[in-house]
Order: sequence, then C-alpha cells, then structure tokens
Amino acid sequence: MSTPIALADVSVERDGKPVLAEVSLELHPGERLAIVGPNGAGKTTLLRGIVGLEKPDAGEVRLFGETCAEERDFRRIRPRIGFLFQDSDDQLFCPTVAEDVAFGPLNTGCSSKEAFSRARDVLETLGIDHLADRIIHKLSGGERRRVALCRLLLERPDLLLLDEPTNHLDAEVVAWLEHHLQEYHGTIVLVTHDRYFLDNVTEWILELDRGQGVPWKGNYSSWLDQKQEQLRKAERAESARQRALKDELDWIRASPKARQAKSKARIRAFEELVAQGQRQGERRSEIRIPVPERL
Repeated sequence: MSTPIALADVSVERDGKPVLAEVSLELHPGERLAIVGPNGAGKTTLLRGIVGLEKPDAGEVRLFGETCAEERDFRRIRPRIGFLFQDSDDQLFCPTVAEDVAFGPLNTGCSSKEAFSRARDVLETLGIDHLADRIIHKLSGGERRRVALCRLLLERPDLLLLDEPTNHLDAEVVAWLEHHLQEYHGTIVLVTHDRYFLDNVTEWILELDRGQGVPWKGNYSSWLDQKQEQLRKAERAESARQRALKDELDWIRASPKARQAKSKARIRAFEELVAQGQRQGERRSEIRIPVPERL
C-alpha cells in the first residue's frame, strides 16, 4: 500500500514570517500522529496544507503516492481523506442531520435505504438520533460537532485529519470516539488539547516550534518525558559551557606572558563558546502544557 502522507520541505509564510519552515514528514498506513505546539505554531495550517486547503509557499505534498500540487490533484485524492474542521459549519451543508450523515455512504454507491439506515445507526450510537430530522443550522455547537463526526466516520476514509475532535463533546462520547479510533485501521493525524485523548489514540508526536517540525516516537506522556530529559541534557551542557567560559575569561585576563604562546587559538575558542550561548538562546523554547483532569 502506498504511503498516505509524504511531505518534503513544506514551508508557509505569513506577512514575511515563517509559519512552517521546511517541514518534512512521512506516515505509513495505520500510523497515528498528533501535532503539538503552542498556539499559532502552525498546527491547523499543516493539516489544511495536507488536504490542499492551504497551498504551501515551497515544498512537496504527496498523498497515497501521488504528487499534489494543484487543486485538481487534491480533488482526485480527497475521497480517501476525512477531514474534521475546527468549525463544524465548514463541512455540514445538507438541509437535515440525516441527509448530511447519509451523504458519505450515498456518495460511495450505497442505496438510499442502506445509507439512511447506517446514518440513523451511528446517530443513535452518539445519542443524537432524535436530531435526525432537525435543520442543521438550528443545532448547537456541540450537536453540530457530533453530526460532523457521524458523517466522517460513516465515510470510512483511508486517512483521517482531525482538528480538535473532542471540542464540545462530553466524556462518554469522547470515550466512544477513542475506542472507534483505536479500532480504525487507517492513518490518523490530529490536533487536540485533550492530552488524555492523545495518550490513548496516538503513537507519534510531531512538535512544531517556530516553524520547525520535530518528530518524537510515543504518545503525549512519552513526549513530555523525552522533552524533560532533553532539557536536563541541555542544562548540563550549558553548565559545562559556563564553566569553560569562566576558565577562558580567567585565562584571557591573566598577564600577557602567561598566555602568549596560544593566545589566538584560545581567544577563538572563547569566541566560539560565546557564540554557542547566543545560538542556544535563539533556539531555546519552553513549552509548559498543563495536563488537565478529565471531567
């Protein structure tokens, strides 16, 4: 089976500032990835770029082995992709709930009877079968979210892109969704602030930090552990650098006779130590994401 997602050096700029800077990513069938990072890091931008709703300024997007550069390329592939938007209104366009949920099965060749039967079954599973004949635009935000999920799950795509899938959902529905995604055999890429959901569903993390994409193996808790260890190593390296810097400063301040032979080489080494600190200061970022208790 071809690789669902392969990104090569994808870059996006806004107002001259990089949102994504040469992000590369390859996901194989059945893999589950969460995109994490502070607000404004480009998480939704990356999701939209994968499905062709936002065109990158540079780089290549390949989906299921096909290069997608123009809208017509993405249009061929989109039937294999399910995308849950942050705002469910962006993907609900049929008059009633039942019609919207049945749209996917109807579009793949199911009979009207079978499509509406499957639609009502999944609506019942999510506890919103009583909404089947309601007008979409009269629903609450939480109700529209559930309808969008019903529609997406009935389409059974090969690739799911989920942007904040647990928004407006109660704990029971979130648990049902977790179970459904654990049983799902396709590839998943998601963005969510629900850390428990991330732990239960994903196996890879892509951290976005100032445009850079850094992959980590494991779920969210594993990522936190790895980040903490990385910070500890960085702190130890910085302590060693500061000690070396102090020694060099003491030497430079010594009398000329004491440092005459190797002065140029040691001064260059001192300058490099200073430059290392400046580079680390530019790269250093501290992301503190509290893990909330699930209600």
